[in-house]
Amino acid sequence: SLALENRTRAQSRPSELDLYGSHRRLSNSARASTIYKPGTALEVKPSAFWYYDKFTSSGTNQVFAEKHTTGVAADARWAFLSRTVLALTGEGGQVRYTESVPLPAAGRDVNSGSYWWHGEAGLVGQVRPKVNIALKVGYGQAIYDDGESLDDARGITALAKVEWIPRATNHVSLAYDREFVDVYFTNFRVNDRVSAGYRQLLSGVWLGEATGARLHYGQWPTLNSARTHKHVEL
Repeated sequence: SLALENRTRAQSRPSELDLYGSHRRLSNSARASTIYKPGTALEVKPSAFWYYDKFTSSGTNQVFAEKHTTGVAADARWAFLSRTVLALTGEGGQVRYTESVPLPAAGRDVNSGSYWWHGEAGLVGQVRPKVNIALKVGYGQAIYDDGESLDDARGITALAKVEWIPRATNHVSLAYDREFVDVYFTNFRVNDRVSAGYRQLLSGVWLGEATGARLHYGQWPTLNSARTHKHVEL
């Protein structure tokens, strides 16, 4: 069977541009995928995707960047235990810019696009009746036409997440996530994120949630910074 997915999102203050004032981001993601099961324990999900991003100024509607990300991916999961799987993922593609302007801080145009790939492997599952874990490590590269490319140890990625569910109404999580992403005014950025969260179901109806994260932007040549993001929701 073939599955088709499409999502559109609009952001008034995208994190990619928060150092440059008030901006907007319009994004769309489309993906086509299928599932192949050669056996009872193995599942393989190949897919093809297209991501669209457009960044504009809130005041003047000036277009700062417009980019298209296309590629293919494969996700394989082997259930070697009843509640634990070995997860393998791989993806690669091209980032292509169709709109760009000179950037005020860098004194140059938006980056020229790249070819990239990323692979990851790890364990995901339930290790105890009330404890779930996800442990993954990977590596990838992003080769840009102009400027600095990501082709060294900074391409190492990782995920370590623990979830504790003491009751059906309580959920506690702690996670560390390292990734690299394409950023239109510095080619790429490496993120290190540590987060913690708590969810509480109240009276079987209301869901209370509080999360906090420490995010370090590690690859901004002149804009390196560490920030704390907090979120409380009812």
